Amino acid sequence: MGIDDRLLTVAGLVPKNAKVADIGTDHAYLPIYLRSNNIASKVIACDISPGPLAVAEKNIVKSGICGVTTRLCNGLDGVDSSEVDTVVIAGMGGEMITQIIARADWLRSDTYSLILQPMSSAVELRQFLCDNGFAVETECAVFSNRRIYSVMKVFYSGEVLQADPVFLYLGKLLDNITEQALIYIKRQKKLISQRVKMLETVKRKRAEYLTLCEVLNEIDKILLRNDGSCR
Repeated sequence: MGIDDRLLTVAGLVPKNAKVADIGTDHAYLPIYLRSNNIASKVIACDISPGPLAVAEKNIVKSGICGVTTRLCNGLDGVDSSEVDTVVIAGMGGEMITQIIARADWLRSDTYSLILQPMSSAVELRQFLCDNGFAVETECAVFSNRRIYSVMKVFYSGEVLQADPVFLYLGKLLDNITEQALIYIKRQKKLISQRVKMLETVKRKRAEYLTLCEVLNEIDKILLRNDGSCR
């Protein structure tokens, strides 16, 4: 059972022999892959909807893999802190991811690794992490199914950070600027440029306008150093 490059990238950040909760598992493709390749020692495949979970159960049985169980629950509400050491939340909006993390107080411990892959609102997710003592250990970009995604590995440090605007938009992709990271950066530049254009004449948004202009300036410098252009 194959998985796409997005989920392969997620799987690549899961620690060896991890005990994993896969939140929003859908068809359980990731849990099956993690156990088939002896990456995780066990996986709890969680979903809020009975329909996708039923499909997941059929796929698990069909795969013949042991060590994957399913659980009907909202986020991590049905998972005990003692059951896992790694939490994967992939394929949903950044704001939904923040809500799931916020409800699970036990994640505020450096015992746990979080692998996060937002489909949208990555800026809001990074802001939440900074505000709540979570640190991004590593981050990478992946191009899959004609879309560019960011995947981040996070842990709880307890240190609340003042978020740098460039970090909010680019995360830790600057630590290792790959070809796919450049695609992500250029995509962010396009989105920020559109927002700046909207704010040009909005006086009450002047602070945001100036901040985004500074971010665009930094992005241009990054692109010139790494891509030879600022297109």
